[in-house]
Amino acid sequence: MNYNTQHQNFIILSELPMVDYLRKESVWTELTKYLTPFITPIKGVHNITAEQFVKGEGSLKLGRLTWKSQILHKLVDNYNACAEKDNFTFSHFSGYFPNLTTCVKANVTPQITLIINDSYTDRDFFGSGFFISFRDDYYDELGEQVLLVAIENISRLLKSVLRLKRRRAYATPYLGGWTDSLQDLFPTSAANIKDGSLVISKNFKDWLQF
Repeated sequence: MNYNTQHQNFIILSELPMVDYLRKESVWTELTKYLTPFITPIKGVHNITAEQFVKGEGSLKLGRLTWKSQILHKLVDNYNACAEKDNFTFSHFSGYFPNLTTCVKANVTPQITLIINDSYTDRDFFGSGFFISFRDDYYDELGEQVLLVAIENISRLLKSVLRLKRRRAYATPYLGGWTDSLQDLFPTSAANIKDGSLVISKNFKDWLQF
């Protein structure tokens, strides 16, 4: 992939753990609704993964995930069908639009990279993190104002406690290869708790709070 490609990137840290996206069913429904106008026009096969598990039972088999309302709603159905909901965890959701294999063949980066992760991966922050990246040309095509309105809506929906943004390349050159790829970013790593306050992590000091 052409990792030098510039992307517009947004992180929203939420006070809600990811299971609350499902517990309050409207949160997941509204979140996917806000994103659908930007994702569905992207041609090619998408790559979506998610992780849900029940303590004592292990990971749930989710099958092939696609960006269709009935498929995405199955993640809510899994929670509703769980007899012991306190043991249910929704830990990760990610999507590359189009998928990374398609991008490698075309020597492009994804038009949208989407990563949501739960705080269990970061002991210093309790909540969840939402990250979305738009490739520069697609960001311009969609229109900055339209996208910023969507980011505002998502921020309210997820009850954001910290928001960061930055324009940067998809990855950084390193020893003849690449490092610090956006596809490996975990949004909850953007901040931690220090003396009772949420503090931006050292690796995210060059991101702008907004």
